[in-house]
Amino acid sequence: MSTNAETREFRLTGWHVLAICIAFFLSIFAANGALVYYALGSFPGVATDSPYRVSQTYNAEIAAANAQTARGWHVDATAKRDPDGHALVTVSARDAEGRPVTGVAFKAELQHPMNRAQDRKLVLGEVAGASGTFSGKVEDLPAGQWELVIEGDGKGGRLFLSQSRLILR
Repeated sequence: MSTNAETREFRLTGWHVLAICIAFFLSIFAANGALVYYALGSFPGVATDSPYRVSQTYNAEIAAANAQTARGWHVDATAKRDPDGHALVTVSARDAEGRPVTGVAFKAELQHPMNRAQDRKLVLGEVAGASGTFSGKVEDLPAGQWELVIEGDGKGGRLFLSQSRLILR
C-alpha cells in the first residue's frame, strides 16, 4: 500500500488579508489606549488651580522677590540620602553679613515633576548646635528628579522662597 501524501500549497485569500488588517489595527488601538491611560494618570496638565487668581497676586510676588533680594541672604540647600536610605534635606541660611539667620521657620516641599501625588512636604527643624542650619527627613522617597521648594516664614509673612531642580539618587 503506498501513501501519497498530498501537500497543499498555502494561498493568501481575502479572508486572510482581512484578518491580518484587523489584527494590525487592534494592536495599534491597544497601544494607543495604553499610552493615553498612562499619560492621563501621570500628569494632569494642570500647573495651577486658577491662573486668573495667581495673576492677581503677580505684583505682590514681584515685590516679595525684590525684598528677598534686598535682604541679601545666602541660602544653600542640599538633599541626599542618609545611611537608612531616607532623603535628608538640609538648609543653611546666612544674612548679608554672614551671620546665621534666626527667627525664621523654614519648610520644604519635594515636588515630583510629573506626578503631584508623590509630592512630599516637610518642616525643617533647626539643627542643634548649628545656628542657621535647618534639616528635615523624608522616608520612602523614590530616586529621580525632584523640584525642591524652600520657604522661610517669619514676622510679616514669607521672607524667602526658592525653587530648584535636583536629582536624588
